[in-house]
Amino acid sequence: MKSFALSLLFITFVSIDSNAQFASNSFGSKMNFPTTAGPQGMDICDLNNDGKKDILVGNVDGNTLSVFINNSAVGVLNNSSFTNNFQLTTLGNSPALISTPDIDGDGKQDILLGYASTTGTQFSIYLNKYNGVIFDTSSFKRFDFTAGSKPEGISSGDFDNDGKIDIAIANNVSNNFYIFKNTSTPGNISLATPLIYPTGNAPDATAVGDIDNDGKVDIAVTNFGSNTITVYRNMSTSVGMNFSVVKSINTASTQNNPYWVKIVDFDNNGVKEVVCSNWGSSSVSIFSDSLTPGIGFAPRVDISLSPALYTQGTAIADYDHDGKLDLAVSMAGNNYVSVLRNVHAGGPITAASFSAQTNFTANSSPVGAISADLDNDLRPDIINTNYGSNNISVFKNRMLATEPSAQTSNFNLFVSSNGTTINFTKGNGAKRMVIVKAGNPVNALPKDTAFYIANTAYGAGSELGTGNFVVYADTGSSVLITGLNAGSIYFFSVIEFNGDGGYSNYLLNNPLTGSNIINIPFKGNDFVYKTNFSTSAGPQGMEISDLNNDGKNEILVGNVNGNMLSIFVNNALTGLINNTTFSSNFNLATLPNSPALISSPDFDGDGKKDILLGYASATGTQFSVFLNQYNGTTLDSSSFKRFDFNAGTKPEGMSSGDFDNDGKTDIAISNNVSNDLYVFKNTSTIGNISIATPLIYPLGNAPDASATGDIDNDGKIDIVVTNWGSNSITVYRNSSTTSVMSFTLVGTISAGTTQSNPYWVKIVDFNNDGLKEVVCSNWGSSSVSIFSNTNTSGITFAPRVDIVLAPALYTQGIAITDYDHDGYLDLAVSMAGNDSVTVFRNNQVNGPITTYSFSSKTNYACGAGPVGTISTDIDQDLRPDLIVTNFSAGKISILKNQILAAEPGIQTTSLNVVTNGTSVTLNFTKGNGARRIILAKENSAVNAWPRDTDFYPAYATFGLGTQIGTGNFVVYADSGSTANISGLNPNKSYYFAVLEFNGIGGYSNYLLTNPLTSNRTLGIQENATLAFHLIAYPNPLKNGTLVSFELKNPSTLKITVSDLLGREVKSTNFGKLAEGKQQLNLDETYFSNAGVYFMKVEIDNFVIIRTLIKE
Repeated sequence: MKSFALSLLFITFVSIDSNAQFASNSFGSKMNFPTTAGPQGMDICDLNNDGKKDILVGNVDGNTLSVFINNSAVGVLNNSSFTNNFQLTTLGNSPALISTPDIDGDGKQDILLGYASTTGTQFSIYLNKYNGVIFDTSSFKRFDFTAGSKPEGISSGDFDNDGKIDIAIANNVSNNFYIFKNTSTPGNISLATPLIYPTGNAPDATAVGDIDNDGKVDIAVTNFGSNTITVYRNMSTSVGMNFSVVKSINTASTQNNPYWVKIVDFDNNGVKEVVCSNWGSSSVSIFSDSLTPGIGFAPRVDISLSPALYTQGTAIADYDHDGKLDLAVSMAGNNYVSVLRNVHAGGPITAASFSAQTNFTANSSPVGAISADLDNDLRPDIINTNYGSNNISVFKNRMLATEPSAQTSNFNLFVSSNGTTINFTKGNGAKRMVIVKAGNPVNALPKDTAFYIANTAYGAGSELGTGNFVVYADTGSSVLITGLNAGSIYFFSVIEFNGDGGYSNYLLNNPLTGSNIINIPFKGNDFVYKTNFSTSAGPQGMEISDLNNDGKNEILVGNVNGNMLSIFVNNALTGLINNTTFSSNFNLATLPNSPALISSPDFDGDGKKDILLGYASATGTQFSVFLNQYNGTTLDSSSFKRFDFNAGTKPEGMSSGDFDNDGKTDIAISNNVSNDLYVFKNTSTIGNISIATPLIYPLGNAPDASATGDIDNDGKIDIVVTNWGSNSITVYRNSSTTSVMSFTLVGTISAGTTQSNPYWVKIVDFNNDGLKEVVCSNWGSSSVSIFSNTNTSGITFAPRVDIVLAPALYTQGIAITDYDHDGYLDLAVSMAGNDSVTVFRNNQVNGPITTYSFSSKTNYACGAGPVGTISTDIDQDLRPDLIVTNFSAGKISILKNQILAAEPGIQTTSLNVVTNGTSVTLNFTKGNGARRIILAKENSAVNAWPRDTDFYPAYATFGLGTQIGTGNFVVYADSGSTANISGLNPNKSYYFAVLEFNGIGGYSNYLLTNPLTSNRTLGIQENATLAFHLIAYPNPLKNGTLVSFELKNPSTLKITVSDLLGREVKSTNFGKLAEGKQQLNLDETYFSNAGVYFMKVEIDNFVIIRTLIKE
């Protein structure tokens, strides 16, 4: 519970004790707003459909009807809350009691006004004609109707269940009761001839409600002069309206002047009570139904309010949010509003069912009293009319739920491909709030009474302070959070609270906290094992190269046992990999020295990729260069000419690069037995292969693979070599000049957690900092080691970071690329020990690389004995696939990349079409996708949609872009919010659809639900669908509400109701509706509990949102 100081006013929010009377500060001090003379009767309703309750006051001496327009902000009531006020003229017969139903059924609440003049015989109906723009006296048209003498006690209800609100009015002088059947139509007020029933002496106020639970609205009337209440049971049928007098019941111990009356359910037993205030005896009487068939009453229960005199209006509502209706009464004799808490604990209602009264000072001679949530904080406030001081008083409800005493505990976090799940043990609050912040601990907490919207998509809920987002506020013990960036650290706080809206009371001491770096692995179906292709025996090394310049990469495989170099020619169609993808294959003859590792540069500079091949024979001393002589017709074994060159012993580790920046690709080869590195300067010319005498540099024991790259960003390509036998990596820095090629030994770095047999090696940039990392697989220790260069002007490595893959054995080839299109390189490793490829998502965002920089592993099955692995986009869908050599199986395996971008969650909105000759401009409000696609079709609505992973080239000229289905052309696919489309034919209708999507190429993921649509006829004004006078009544509502509107054209309609937290309660597609005025009933299934709701009405592409409140 918190206290806040505003200027000189000290405000305390009061925690609720359900067993005591209300505290003296449960309601704030009165705020007064002036009326004209003699305010008496009062009602509350939302006259302008802005979701806020306006106040109506009948001024018996001033002969005006005051309308106070509610301007309050959520949770704030002050002297400016009702400043835009106006007066409606009346008959001049002392306007008194008021009711505000929708008489004509147009979705706007009208006003019924009774009069207290002893000579008057008329009452008035004010038709609400509010146009949605200006709300003032011009918004109402008055109709006057004749009743009995002094028609004061007015109320309303649908007495014959025909969907129209009828009128009941007690005539104080003629001692009778008129019931008017409503025969109005939208925009026109008419009533049938009334039914007339006798009452007691001087009937005053009336109330309506279903007392006997038969589904029909009954009526109760107080008889001021005869000290009785007359109850009329509704006996209407579908044939006609009819009431029978049940009986008159005595009121109060002194039987003195029953006045205001209500029909309520104080004890929540489903059976109504009749409640009246007794002006002359300073009491309130409660008559409970005797629970016999029909209507019968138990002996009355009297609540004495002495010594105060002149008990007046009653305002009955659940003020403390405990589920029971409380009682407020205006007391003219001592200028109080007295409030009594309902403490009923079961059984019949007694005087002990209510606490002692708590008095709140009003102004002079308070008369009418009513309750409403004026500031939409879910707490009903109290309003009373002050007859003697010519004003109304507003008392703001300041009650809080009790503060929890036991905080949430046992924080647990789990990350999956679906998001991040937080589990916790509940404290003793009714609910708990979860707050998330990126990078730093949560540093802003909720405030008592404030509203917070939770959204499990990080960043979409309420923001507290800066960067603290509410992701959950509910009763459970778990929440799945989406939208967290992989590799980022997030901090969490969980806080217990009680109450909703303005009642909310948070336990802010010692909130449960936690943090975690988000580790999001790849999903099990992100890569699919598509097919195998046979090699010769013992496939090991592998390279990817477009040998025939057709834009598709071929696969090259060195077969150490088969002494063959296998070439797999790529025939893939876009987005398709199958058994025919590599059907045109051939083998190249090699030296019989176990061909192993491969590189594929353009060695002779003729624009065609050649092949460099190292050998794994322990006695061999040669390597081969295959000159590509492809003639542009057929790629086969005749397309290559082999050249063999001498190196050291077992010249296995082949790599290449332009080491001296002369424009030619040179060769680096590590010799596994002679433990040295040969670097050959390329002296070839087009069509002829030649190399200079090598430079020879020492290596560690049993060097294996080599890699080239500019580690120190000096524009020169450096070389690294793994030393299998000495468990190290040798690094040579390129120190060449324009005339002389040379390398300088930087040193050796240890590799692996157990430094066991470093094997394959790459030079990459995992964290996008512009500095390279050296990455190697460790065959003997089942790990991958990463060495980050920390020097911008040289080569210096940070301590290694080890990614452990145990218990799988024999870590082999590594394939590093951006598999998920997030801008960071991911890691794939072939694991010979369990016949799989293990893939790690790069979760790095900023800063040095750590073990947290990569997700947990995801294993994908391949063939037997995987060794080499490499990545390339085989089928040109912009997604890199995986290829693995399976040494034991004599095959290569293809794993197709099937990763999709995340599907957007919010569709494009607010489409506006502007015509300019034979072109149009479409403007729209973006959803939350990275891009949006626009389809256009001539003469009929778009009827075919894009498919995830497919390519759709767009062209702004209609008819030139991709056609989906028949006649649906892609005219736009980009990230903006406007599109210009040309090439349209005059006097033709064009239909447009806009959809959000993420990703490109094969990553594309389209939001196909509820695409934004519109149409345009060129040369003719747009046939737009418009909604006029969209009204929901009643609002606030008890069960359901009636939605009324007018359509200019036949239109499709969808209504979605969501709660205050943004969770959808119910959504209904009503299909195509005819033009004209429409009414739809939203029953209680749309409004599950009391609270604030948002009704989204979609009429074609036109969207309207209304705020509704269920009491």
